[in-house]
This record gives sequence, C-alpha cells and structure tokens, in this order.
Amino acid sequence: MESAAGLRKSCSSPPTTQVEQSLLVAKEDLSELLEGVHGAADPAAHLAAIRDDPPGRSRKKLRVLVRKDQAVATLDSLTENLRLEPGRLTVSFETSEELPTTLYGIAQILEEELEEFERRYQKVHQPEDSESPEKLDLQRLLRELDDIEHKRI
Repeated sequence: MESAAGLRKSCSSPPTTQVEQSLLVAKEDLSELLEGVHGAADPAAHLAAIRDDPPGRSRKKLRVLVRKDQAVATLDSLTENLRLEPGRLTVSFETSEELPTTLYGIAQILEEELEEFERRYQKVHQPEDSESPEKLDLQRLLRELDDIEHKRI
C-alpha cells in the first residue's frame, strides 16, 4: 500500500500549495493521477514509474485564496480601501488579494452588525409625492457634487 508521503511525492509534480500540514493540488491534476492509478493493472508499479520519471511541471499557476487568521471586521474598523455612505459602497484595490479580503470583511460586518449597518447606511425612502421638485433638484446637485469630490480624491 502506498503511504501518504509517497502519494504526496507523486503529486508534487503538478502545481501545489502548502497550507500548514495540508497540500492543495489542482482538482484536474489529482483526478488525472487517481484515474491513472485506478486504470493501472499494478497501481504500485504505476506510482513507482511516476516517482522515477515524474511528468513535467505544469506551467499553470495554482491560485488559492487562503483565509488568514484576522480580527473580525467591524463598522468601527473599516479598512482604508472601503468607503461606506448611505446607499453607497465603494471598494478600491490594487492587488487581486485586497479585493476578496475587503469583501470578506464586508460579509463579516453584515453577519455581526447587520442592524447597525442598516441604521447607518441604508437609505430611507420617503414617498416621492411629499418631496418638492426643488428639493429633488437640490439632492441631485448634492449627489453630483459628492461624485465630483470623490473623483478628485
């Protein structure tokens, strides 16, 4: 019987990522290895052949987002790349790792502080007929001004 270390060695040719004591392997590469072992007349000999002459390293990059231990995000600890205002959420990012981290923080906030989030940032809709056209124009102008200010920042 093949040991876990031997199987790990067999899987070391495809792109892998070490996470603590676990080894992550692309699903397609692992499936190909297991199908080869399953279809072989002598699985031990098949694995030995792979160890002796490993396939060439795949050029594809295994991309895995691993959640790191972080403090739970709160409304009072928003990151700089996240901007909240009533009815609007703006996320800015420079790397592909920043985006999911920020979105995960938003999910934590919604899970832990949903009522406070709604109180602070959910727009309250008032009946339209109670608003005068002048008030609507003023609100539109203020939104446009706010948008111009955000673009300059």
